[in-house]
Amino acid sequence: MTKLLIGILLLAVVVGGGWYLLREPATDKAPTYSQAQVRRADISDVVSATGTLSPINTVLVGSQVSGTIQNLYADFNDQVKQGTVIAQIDPAIFKAKRAEAEANLKNAEAARDKARIDVQDKQRENERQTGLLKRKLVAENLVDAARFAYKSAQAEQQVKAASVAQARAALEREQVNLDYTTIYAPIDGVVISRDVDVGQTVAASLQAPTLFTIANDLTRMQVE
Repeated sequence: MTKLLIGILLLAVVVGGGWYLLREPATDKAPTYSQAQVRRADISDVVSATGTLSPINTVLVGSQVSGTIQNLYADFNDQVKQGTVIAQIDPAIFKAKRAEAEANLKNAEAARDKARIDVQDKQRENERQTGLLKRKLVAENLVDAARFAYKSAQAEQQVKAASVAQARAALEREQVNLDYTTIYAPIDGVVISRDVDVGQTVAASLQAPTLFTIANDLTRMQVE
């Protein structure tokens, strides 16, 4: 009985092996290739994200002086050109300061002119006393006094001339401040923010307050 079972198992192994060899395909086939023409094409790369859309380039328009907003000539979404007046700060105080500085300059110039005349008088007196001394008609101390008065007048003239320069600089400064009351658009663009209203007071003591935000190109945006 045992020999019969062994014979049956051997027969099954032989039959199974033969069937496997007949079923297994050949593995040494030659590889196949496909060909395609190389050409240029666009590559699309899409990124999905969320954020705030904002212009790439913006300019903050501020005020160099403190004061009350008298008029606004631009608003949100307005197109503006460089050099266009977009706001006006009340210029009354600045006009008064400029007038005061102008009066101070005139007074300084008058004092300088008076000092120049005084120098000329003292110079003539010094020359006269020097001539009299050569002829021994006056004492030497009178000549010394005349010479001292002449030099003092020259020094005073220099002081008055410096006062004129200082007064002129003050006038120029007040003129600049007066000019600052008119706010101009610094670039061509679109107003994307207006941060003040008529009657509002702006203070420029520490930094220039922002009145407008202008974007120069809304076709170029960025996501923040």
